[in-house]
Amino acid sequence: MVVTFIILWSLTFLMLKYDWQTTSTRWAALITFFGGCGGFARAWLEIFAPYLDTHGLGGMWLDTITLPIYNSGSFLNTVGLPYAFLLFACSYSGKFSIPLLYLTGCLAAIPLPIMLWITPTEWMIAHNYMLLLSWVGPYILTGTGLLVHTYLTEQRAVHKDKHRMILYLSLPPVLFQLVTNYILRALDIHTAWRLNVVTISVLLLIYLILAYRRSLFGLQVKFERARIGRTLQSFTSGNTLLQHTIKNETAKILMLSEQLSFTASEQQWAEIKPPIQHIQDSARHLLHMMERLQHHAQGIVLQQEQVTLQQLIDQTLISVQPYQAAKEIVIQQQMPEGIILICDPIHMREVLHNILLNAVEASSKQGRLLIAASVTNQKFQLAITDWGSGISRNHLKLVYDPFFTTKSLKTNYGLGLTYCHKVIDSHGGTMHISSRENIGTTVQIQWPLSKVWGKNNSVKERAHEPDQGIAG
Repeated sequence: MVVTFIILWSLTFLMLKYDWQTTSTRWAALITFFGGCGGFARAWLEIFAPYLDTHGLGGMWLDTITLPIYNSGSFLNTVGLPYAFLLFACSYSGKFSIPLLYLTGCLAAIPLPIMLWITPTEWMIAHNYMLLLSWVGPYILTGTGLLVHTYLTEQRAVHKDKHRMILYLSLPPVLFQLVTNYILRALDIHTAWRLNVVTISVLLLIYLILAYRRSLFGLQVKFERARIGRTLQSFTSGNTLLQHTIKNETAKILMLSEQLSFTASEQQWAEIKPPIQHIQDSARHLLHMMERLQHHAQGIVLQQEQVTLQQLIDQTLISVQPYQAAKEIVIQQQMPEGIILICDPIHMREVLHNILLNAVEASSKQGRLLIAASVTNQKFQLAITDWGSGISRNHLKLVYDPFFTTKSLKTNYGLGLTYCHKVIDSHGGTMHISSRENIGTTVQIQWPLSKVWGKNNSVKERAHEPDQGIAG
């Protein structure tokens, strides 16, 4: 039992430390906390209290607190865990608005005070397992059904993988708890619950593996931040010289393009003016970036303001349009209307440019990309998906490392995704890349809701053709 409560309370700590902002994570943490309460109560009764008594550290105080500790822990585990599991499933499914989730929580809590009132606690707590099963069973089965339905109805591959991980992580221990702690005890079989330590140990192993390899309850984000923070130190010393060189060469490109634009106007070469304008816009953008980075060579300093999401996307699409047109790629959009982000528009356009350019380069001729945004009561998410060459599993874990690239070293330096990750992290968001070789890649950006305004879920679909404007 010592192992059980240590594992479960450790998981509670990890989830709250790295992803406490997410409602479903807080409910998941409550599940492991309630489960740990049961383990601690049993460990106190069978191990800690006898140890203290044997070594002469007991007495009246130990007798006074032992029974309340055991009864409280047992009650929280037996009654609180199924309630927390149901609310976790409701919040994770994304099908409940905040008011509906609140109402569900209030109604589902009705059995808790009733059980507290009718459960004898004068001596060792005596649960009425038949009565418990009358509502615990429906709670756990309803939560299970919600999680399974969320997985089965999900169409996006990346989200489906995450839902499958949640099923692996939550259903085996909870369903095992239903059988051993409720059903078998209702049948007067009271020892099978001791096998819970096996499922809890497996739960910890699964959690650590999934959290490290994929983004789960925020833990992978911590690993990535620490690793990237260390590797970023490897090139900051030469950053100032690189910025100075880029700034000088960009200024030269801007000057020459302005001369070329003047000549085009004189000669009435209307067909080359749009490409020249693209060159000038890109050069000015790069100069602006260099001016800011020159003063902050040791890190990214944000100048945040209100920017509409659609404006960010439209401006970025203009910058990648030449690459898009060359491969005749169609870029589709599924965007909620009226979304306003609090962000640094210069850095965010550069982030989106890098991600979209990677997607275009990975796509085959006449392929398509999808830019999809969604807002729930827990988070704002922007996902950019291509159906291109994908990234191998070995390369996927290295994509954020500075100077890592699978492209030609003559034109690529492997800094794009490192920079993107740093910018998103500086805004308080997270970035996750999932990919399958020869199938495609999805880049997910999750943004704190505190920096999202106009949370309108109505989606407008748009298509950006290679040689056309954006059509509504």
